[in-house]
Amino acid sequence: MALFLYPMERESYDSLLIRSAHLYQMKWMEFIDHLDCNLRYYSCFTDYIDFTFAVSRLLENYKTFDELLKGHTLYNLTSYFFNDDYKHKFYESLVSDTIQTNKSTKQRLLFRTGIWTSWQNRHINSRRFCPKCILEQKQKYGTTWQRIEWIIFGLELCPKHRCRLVYADPEKYFLTFDELTEYPRTIIDYSNKKPEFFMENVMAIVNGEVPPVDSGIIFNYIVERLKDLKLIEGYKTDKNQYTLATIKNYLLKILLCDYWGEEFIRLFFEDSYSIYSITRNLRSEVSFQSIYLSRWFYSLITILALSQGKNIKEIIQEIK
Repeated sequence: MALFLYPMERESYDSLLIRSAHLYQMKWMEFIDHLDCNLRYYSCFTDYIDFTFAVSRLLENYKTFDELLKGHTLYNLTSYFFNDDYKHKFYESLVSDTIQTNKSTKQRLLFRTGIWTSWQNRHINSRRFCPKCILEQKQKYGTTWQRIEWIIFGLELCPKHRCRLVYADPEKYFLTFDELTEYPRTIIDYSNKKPEFFMENVMAIVNGEVPPVDSGIIFNYIVERLKDLKLIEGYKTDKNQYTLATIKNYLLKILLCDYWGEEFIRLFFEDSYSIYSITRNLRSEVSFQSIYLSRWFYSLITILALSQGKNIKEIIQEIK
């Protein structure tokens, strides 16, 4: 292609692809196939990390891979609860099209970044926008784009304007954002009881205001809070000498729904792989900790609910 658009401030690379497709007046799948044959199975993941390396090759005159990954995806948020070894493997799985691990290992690493939720809700959630931001973008730059914070699950307020994000009609998915503003979905209300509190904690991680922390430390912190609240039934050791704790899931469900709001919790965990079935047992081995905690949404809402009255900065300062 003769021209590939420059990514705007905090623009998701998914938004960048859509804007570029509109520039060339190409249908979405036609545009994706034209970019790279490996992108024909492109799908929009909740964290917008897949295929970043392939996209970064198109931006060599503008952005390095690391700049794209850390400034235009939710990598900082997704990888926050990884231990160092898992983070290294995860990063390597993104960087290489021919990663030295087998295909199933690569899929497993990338798959762990997802959030257990229905595809319908995932699709709807990815098309949200702040009307005030869209207006400012249009007036200042003559174009509009999706900011990465708008695709954060559970985030309901614009971090810049603190107004409610608007859900667009998912059937209009491939329209630009100034066009999407003409198709708002007014019937959706996924509000939680603490929207500002959730937003402030999430953005503290996204913006690097909270230092990275090893998943093992966070894992142990969660276990101790569960013990304090009598939400686990005790420890036992399996044949591999791993410590296990069985969670009283029905009590954890009550705590989370009471703290965040039942609608907020149910929205993201309504299928068979729900928040409650995932947590049936906790195991102490390092690999399990990173896999378990890599679902950042679950990790964060659980930590904050178990430590009521504290924000993520205070919690990390306390455990370090």
